[in-house]
Amino acid sequence: SYVPLRMQVYDALREAILSGRLNPGDHLTEEKVCSQLGVSRSPLREALRRLETEGLVRIEPRRGVVVTELSQGDLADLFAVRKSLEGLATALAAKCITAEELAKLREICAEMGRCIDAGDVPAVPTLNSQYHEVIILAARNRWLKGFMVSLRDHIQRIYSSSIQAPDRASQSLKEHLQINEALCNRDAEAAERLAKEHLQHAEEVAVLIGHKASRGSD
Repeated sequence: SYVPLRMQVYDALREAILSGRLNPGDHLTEEKVCSQLGVSRSPLREALRRLETEGLVRIEPRRGVVVTELSQGDLADLFAVRKSLEGLATALAAKCITAEELAKLREICAEMGRCIDAGDVPAVPTLNSQYHEVIILAARNRWLKGFMVSLRDHIQRIYSSSIQAPDRASQSLKEHLQINEALCNRDAEAAERLAKEHLQHAEEVAVLIGHKASRGSD
């Protein structure tokens, strides 16, 4: 089906930001992006305006377009919300999750393990997003799902960066397997606790990565 050029440009830039190929603080020049994507300035500017409304870039007078950074305060605020919402979602999922959904979680974890063993760490963030999405859907709460969708892009950006930390991918997988066991046992209390601990560990790594990046740019 036909996809407007502005949407193609938007999708390409959004994917580059979420995957970490474009890093926080990177400057985007219209001339360079137009050349790389083979497009004119008009669809690029439309795409950039949409990315700006989503908080992924900011357009600054005389400086051009910059991929937005997340401050330490932003990280703390985001993870505080995420721990509350995903902790609740995992507790609810323990009561409602189906055998098919549990099988899907196991399948995703198995694929994550294969990617980690093969050294294909860049493939892990997408699988991680799929894993957490299954749990959100299994909670059977459309309001909760809506709130999490609004955070999804920022969550993926953080994960794509922090998963590069030594052993984080393996540790993340181990934590997923523990959550799976609690869900399988229908233990809502354990599931919520493990989910919050998992996100606490993720936050600690994200803060460390962000601190190193800021020191490196000083």
